[in-house]
Amino acid sequence: TLSYGDQGAAVRQAQTALNKHGAHLAVDGSFGQQTLAAVKAFQKRNNLTVDGVIGVQTWKALGVSSSSAPTSTSDASLRAFGITQTAIDGARKHGAALDINKSNHKLYFLRSSGNAVSISASSTVSFAGKNKDGRFSTPSGTFNVVRRGGANAWSNTWNAPMPWPLYFTNSGYAVHADPLGPSHGCIHVPDISTMKYINQNTPIGSTVVMHGTLTAAY
Repeated sequence: TLSYGDQGAAVRQAQTALNKHGAHLAVDGSFGQQTLAAVKAFQKRNNLTVDGVIGVQTWKALGVSSSSAPTSTSDASLRAFGITQTAIDGARKHGAALDINKSNHKLYFLRSSGNAVSISASSTVSFAGKNKDGRFSTPSGTFNVVRRGGANAWSNTWNAPMPWPLYFTNSGYAVHADPLGPSHGCIHVPDISTMKYINQNTPIGSTVVMHGTLTAAY
């Protein structure tokens, strides 16, 4: 499968096929907003599920045979990005997972189809500043999404907006959209549309893995 945020040769193949069906996309290998809109328009015209994801049925409607459609990313290839096996296994179990690396400030959103797991979106993220005791306050470990919020979610604690949050602890830690940088403990995704996509495609209970060593709050 391919979805928003994916990159590479498989995306170029999809863009080329979409152009043959009337789209006018740059064949740049980046599954961005224009490609997402083109996929949804194609799915609607062809009476497919309009989810913006290029799966088996959408590939078939595009005229790409199952033998030439791109295959899923292997676990080893995912781990080469620094993604943990715990997150990969979590995506298989729940359908989606978040892998967040404090060392390089990178978030990977994983989705699965059957046993196949792929990167569905990614983002550079910012973390919390230091507490009074001098420690960075964003937690580490393996968590699960406990609840979600919408576009107008609000933090009463900090009197601030938290668009499209995914809460992974009962004490209020969340991944959410915010272009303003470091927070009091949450993980900030700068692009609202990316966070909205992740939020709407992450089931409650999905795995969130926080790992690496945070050395700067940015």
